[in-house]
Formats: sequence, C-alpha cells, structure tokens
Amino acid sequence: MDNRCPFCGHIPGTNIASAGEETYGKNEAEARGGCRWERRSSWLDLQAMFEMIRDVLLDPVNTFRKMKLSGDMASPLIFVLILGSVGMIIGCIWSILAQGLQLLPAPRSVEAFAVSTVIKIAFIVFSPVLTLIGTFIGAGILHLCLMITGGEKNGFEATFRVVAYASGATALFQVIPFCGSIVAGIWALVAQIIGAREMHETTTGKAVVAVLLPMICCCGCALILFFIFGMGAFFAAMQK
Repeated sequence: MDNRCPFCGHIPGTNIASAGEETYGKNEAEARGGCRWERRSSWLDLQAMFEMIRDVLLDPVNTFRKMKLSGDMASPLIFVLILGSVGMIIGCIWSILAQGLQLLPAPRSVEAFAVSTVIKIAFIVFSPVLTLIGTFIGAGILHLCLMITGGEKNGFEATFRVVAYASGATALFQVIPFCGSIVAGIWALVAQIIGAREMHETTTGKAVVAVLLPMICCCGCALILFFIFGMGAFFAAMQK
C-alpha cells in the first residue's frame, strides 16, 4: 500500500527539508561572492574600477559584507596600486603648484623650493612602491589593533582588503586642491571602520577603537612629550 500523502506526496516516517532549509547553507557559503572589481573581465577594467569606487564610497556596508575574505590577494593590490599612485601623484603636483604660487607675492628661498620640489618628484617616481609599502604597513597596524581590541576574526587578508579598497577608493579625492587630502583621510577612516566591522564580523565599537587607536597613541605620545618639554622649560625659567 502506498502511504504517500495525496496532497504533498510525503511518506510518513521520513524526513524532508523545506526549500529554505535545503538552500540555507548554500546561500550562507555564497554570501561572500566577491565584489565588482574582483569579477572584472580583465586586469584593468575601468568600468569595474569606477563601480568599485562608487560602492566603497556610497555603499560600504553591503560592499564589505559581501566581499570575499581571502583567495584573491592580487585584486585589492592592483586596485590600491593604481589609484593610490594616481592620488599621490596628483597630490604632489598640487603641492608643487601651491608652493610655486607662494613665491610670487612674497619671494621665499628658491633653494628650499627646489629641494622640496625634488623630494616631491621622487615621491611621484616611486609612488607605486610607496603605495605598496604604506598599504601593507597600514594593514599590519590595523590588524594588530583589531587583535588588541578583540575584533580580529578572519585573518590578515581580510584586513588587507579593507585597507586596500578604502585607501584606493578615497585616493582620487586628491584631485581636489588644498583640501583633497583631508577629505580623503576622513572618508578612508569611515570606510575602514565599516570595512573592519563587516569583514571581521565584529562590533562597531571594536572597529572604531581599532581604526583610531594609532591616532590616539600618537596624540597621547605628543601630549606626553609636550608636557615633559613644557615642565623642563618651566623649571629652567624658574632657576634663572
């Protein structure tokens, strides 16, 4: 005798999972399917690059939430090398022009301007190397801070992705004269906080502390040095 239910076809005594239960694990595994840049058609896909910039700047929560945690180190590296180098070059050019304009109304030391210009030209020439070094150092510091705050969960490569995409996407703000670097720095901090939270699946508080901890330490050290030198100057004046 066939004991199947005439309505659903289920045989009593057997287990059957619902459609949602069958696909739940699969959906979870595919939730981090990568980002637009990591699905680009060529190593330099400008459309994918600009879409990635837009996603990081305007929708960082979903962008980092769906991003792969590891497996393609080259993509974020290429992204930050191209955009970080372009941003550094543009920033140096603006700086040279600004210093040059200062010589017109009130001439300053031409030698100092020449030395500063040579240094900035060196930055332009070695911008890819400096960008690479800076990205790895920044990712290393952020990862250490995440470990200190207890927010690290998914490894260094996840942290590197956060720093690389946040720095690369905000680097083009350097095209704005005078205040571009400030805008880029602030926006990059916000993107890194959101990225660290989503990539390491931690709390907003831990991500904020981890991203701002280097600045807090630097400010703290500066205040301590200021206090020490101030007290030294005070006691020196009292002895006169």
